[in-house]
Amino acid sequence: MRRPLYGGTEEEDSQQLHIELPLMLTGHRVMTTPDTGSDRNVMSENKAKELGLSTDGRYSPQELFTLANGRVIHSKGKVATHFAFPFEEMPPLPIEFHLLESLNPSIVVGKAFLDATETLTTYLDRLVRTRQTFGVTPFPPRILHLSPPRRILWCFINSTAVRANADTGAEMNLASPEFAACSGSRIEPADRQHQFVQLADGSITPISGFFRARFNPFQKPLPESLRPRAHMKTFYILKGLTSDVLLGRHLLFEIHAFVEQANAFLDIDCQDLSVHLNLIAWLNRWRSRSNSESAKHASFQEIDSTFWHKVDVDDAREQRMRQQAEANASHIMTEADRTAARAAESQRQDRYSQRRQKPGSPDHNEIWASGTLAHAESSTAD
Repeated sequence: MRRPLYGGTEEEDSQQLHIELPLMLTGHRVMTTPDTGSDRNVMSENKAKELGLSTDGRYSPQELFTLANGRVIHSKGKVATHFAFPFEEMPPLPIEFHLLESLNPSIVVGKAFLDATETLTTYLDRLVRTRQTFGVTPFPPRILHLSPPRRILWCFINSTAVRANADTGAEMNLASPEFAACSGSRIEPADRQHQFVQLADGSITPISGFFRARFNPFQKPLPESLRPRAHMKTFYILKGLTSDVLLGRHLLFEIHAFVEQANAFLDIDCQDLSVHLNLIAWLNRWRSRSNSESAKHASFQEIDSTFWHKVDVDDAREQRMRQQAEANASHIMTEADRTAARAAESQRQDRYSQRRQKPGSPDHNEIWASGTLAHAESSTAD
């Protein structure tokens, strides 16, 4: 029996593939969403309370998460418990979840968990799959992207090799405006069902339009497979997208990406992770300088919202610069020139990190031009 084609010449986009992973948490069978677009496991605060999970009350650094449109949000803490897979003989194993104030769906298991448990490769039978017609729900398609891309999937779009972000938490394929402009495809307005997308925190953001393009997986088909034809796929344009192209859940499972395309995945440099770590260290340093009783007991939520706005904007800007620098370096032909470009970028990142962690530096003062830090320090002096 011949294996089926990866797809036809037309995309079956009248239905979307819904995938969940059942887990046992605190004695309850809960449905979670597997999301390769998130490095870590995430849970909504309300769901944690429902399951009887709470933080230990001590201060812990807040993690930053990057939404699909580049906006940065921060966690509210972290909880720890044990998990097991239903119907599998196994002892309960430890698991951690970062808490977000708002999250839809309420529990997401990230790439690290999925890789460690081999859920998307060896144990695909753990997944519960359903199909739903577009337009049945009153909500727009969801994009659960929570981390910058750290592993890309090579594929062909209009016969051009492209490094795409593979995101099982996305219900549609996306492209950046810059990529769309260079794709050579005609850009059209989005239809009513795809004019907006819902991000992981529940916020709604608009789609700029869409284009259709020829898509091929990177790996050649197995010997018993028919030679795949270029099939047309729809890509919706999202301003601020953290990669040129994002491949959604439906397409990834259609091409059996995590099994038959395993060799087409490439881990990219994770230097931009230091943005999060350095920012957390910088916030801790600032917090330790405030030794008044009011500062000790004040939570970050009580600080002026301008604080997080300024930090998020600066962090997102730097993150975008690092991603662009890596993309530019990857297109340099000679190894020597690539190495030199990456070395220069590494030095720039080191200088940036040092400035961020050193209070009183020009960049530090510029970030806090709004007076938020000055207000906090004046409160400390009082």
